[in-house]
Amino acid sequence: MNNINKQKIIIAGWHDDSNKGDGAILLALLRLLDAFFPDAEFYIQLSVHHSDKLYPTMLRHTRTLFDKPITDLTSFFRVSSDKKLLKLAKFVLYLLRSFVLLLFPNVAKILLDSKERQALATYFTSTCLVGKGGHYFYGGRKLADLVKVFIQAFPFLLARRLKIPYVLVGISVGPYGSWLERIIPKLVFTGAAAVSAREIESFKEISQIVGPNGRVYLSTDTALWLQCKAKNGQDKYVIFCPRVVFPHDKLNTKYNRYLEMCKWIISELVNTYRRQVVVVLTAVRPFREGRYDTEDDRQFVTDLQQSGLNMSGINFATQDVGLSDLLNIFANAEFVIGTRLHSVIFAMLCGKPFIGISYYGPKMKVVENYGFGEFIVSIDQLDRRRLKSLIENIIAYRADLARRIEEKAAVAKEIVQTDGALQVLCDLIIKR
Repeated sequence: MNNINKQKIIIAGWHDDSNKGDGAILLALLRLLDAFFPDAEFYIQLSVHHSDKLYPTMLRHTRTLFDKPITDLTSFFRVSSDKKLLKLAKFVLYLLRSFVLLLFPNVAKILLDSKERQALATYFTSTCLVGKGGHYFYGGRKLADLVKVFIQAFPFLLARRLKIPYVLVGISVGPYGSWLERIIPKLVFTGAAAVSAREIESFKEISQIVGPNGRVYLSTDTALWLQCKAKNGQDKYVIFCPRVVFPHDKLNTKYNRYLEMCKWIISELVNTYRRQVVVVLTAVRPFREGRYDTEDDRQFVTDLQQSGLNMSGINFATQDVGLSDLLNIFANAEFVIGTRLHSVIFAMLCGKPFIGISYYGPKMKVVENYGFGEFIVSIDQLDRRRLKSLIENIIAYRADLARRIEEKAAVAKEIVQTDGALQVLCDLIIKR
């Protein structure tokens, strides 16, 4: 494969640079593709428009993630800062423009600014498109839900229109409750050369959508291919990794109950089990218009500090550190209690026992599939007695659990290495 020169590979699905789970998936995919095709040029399709205030930060994070040059591609959808009605009108125009772009890509160039034209030109000359892992095409029948799905699907629809081969690697989808929610995913999946799902529920859903002739493979989370930094053997603290927003929780009912339970967990760890606790954030966003973004987990720290909890024995790792430094923090922990999926994935990478608090049905299935379902607790069933039992179980059998986790992590790495969609992609590139 080393004789392949100047392949241009676009990677789509880079949703959120503040989310270290997304960053880990992208980094693992880049390293895998670079190992297969060391002379390839990589282009990352960003999820925000170059006019957005978040773009410079996302660009910096993207370019510093990988140790080789990568080129950014702006989104074709601009979010206006105007008043609500004008903002909506402009967004509708951008949606209409995207349809024109799909129908008449050569003619539609005149509707684009220079940065957008550069992005479109890259599509015309690219070898292939790869959808990085993550959760794609959430369900929902409201117009706003369908628009979000369309925006996420746009790079793949454009690739399909331009006859660019594409695959999606290690993804989750849905869940879907109606045919309407499956229309756009079907357009994407039926046009793909191959799709791999990171857990069995998504594998079944995608297989049903594409039918018997589609190439659908069962894989795992791509981030599990990464290597964790060497541990210093101290295991000197317990990591608690929170989440500040839950799906379908507009009144924050779940979150408020979750916050109270988190206070109890942290208090127990400090006072009963005499552990130092480090609250580690894996989603830290820049400020947008002077307020916390809904996916910025620093809000949890603010809420915790204002709750009256004694802060003695608690440290906060709230800085937006690089992925390598973050993994180093995980590598030197005793065990992890995490609500975000990739806090548990990072624990697996580092061979650390964990308790996963599942906030959304399918999210923790990746981990459960490796036989760790006993350590996953639904947020709707948070129970002090069960959590206390799990913590004591981890403390008593930590060494055995760590060995078991390391064995499963090695299996996961092999699954990623032999991912069916990646193999199809490699065959496609060689043939081209």
